[in-house]
Amino acid sequence: MLRKLISLHYKKMIDSTHQGRWEKMVLEQAYEEFKLQFQYYNREQLYHSYSEIKTTVHGADQLPYLVSGAIFNSLHLLEDIIPDIYDQSGEKILTFKQFSFELLTADIRTIDTFRIVINFFSEPVLWLETIGEKVLLSKEIEKKNDYQTALVTLLPYLSVYRLTYQQDEL
Repeated sequence: MLRKLISLHYKKMIDSTHQGRWEKMVLEQAYEEFKLQFQYYNREQLYHSYSEIKTTVHGADQLPYLVSGAIFNSLHLLEDIIPDIYDQSGEKILTFKQFSFELLTADIRTIDTFRIVINFFSEPVLWLETIGEKVLLSKEIEKKNDYQTALVTLLPYLSVYRLTYQQDEL
């Protein structure tokens, strides 16, 4: 039997309009680190925004990488569970080991313009079936013919990132 293993990608955008405690903490930590790192590339204090500096100053495109280090502790608080994605019973079931960080907009004068993205990439799950806008999944990819399942709605910013076919041994 041919089985489909998938990894899902969830793109979580965070800005100053978020009300959640975790999102506010991540935003503040990233913004403070952005201001700190920005100083290195803006020694003459000619620039205020990320868009200005990344197109003008050599090496400033490294800012997202440098800023991402500030959110590692906040990511650990998630206990490897992708936020915002629930199954039909209200449980968060998707785990992650990989993520990436993007800096969309930023200005050192105000956090109100600061907008970031955290891309979460799920651990592989078994894709059993698609039902409308929902996917029937199982985290038990090693088992055969008896799965504990979860039904997850494919929301905006949640998509299939990787698909792997696996042939069961007879």
